[in-house]
Amino acid sequence: MCFLVFALVRPRFRVHAKTDSLNSYERAKLLLSQFGDSPVDYFKINEDNFFFFSDADEAFISYRIANGYAIVLEEPVCAEEDKLPVLREFDSHCKKNGLENRILPGR
Repeated sequence: MCFLVFALVRPRFRVHAKTDSLNSYERAKLLLSQFGDSPVDYFKINEDNFFFFSDADEAFISYRIANGYAIVLEEPVCAEEDKLPVLREFDSHCKKNGLENRILPGR
């Protein structure tokens, strides 16, 4: 029964990601050129990632979905003062879409 539910839900995420992927990729690449300053930024625009853009389109978060969790690669790509509001928006996005998210302590 769980596999059936998984098989029905998973394509929904992939179709959504592929329909807007080129536009999202270009937007993410532009923001990365403006605000990117991390050594792992290159991995944030992989084609198998999902992108969450803030309401103002001045920031994005790159993430994947695994076992009902949104797994985020590092911090949001945006101006330093916008990071906390973007994380709050992403938290609401996850709750709305039934995704769990937890903040793991840094090492």
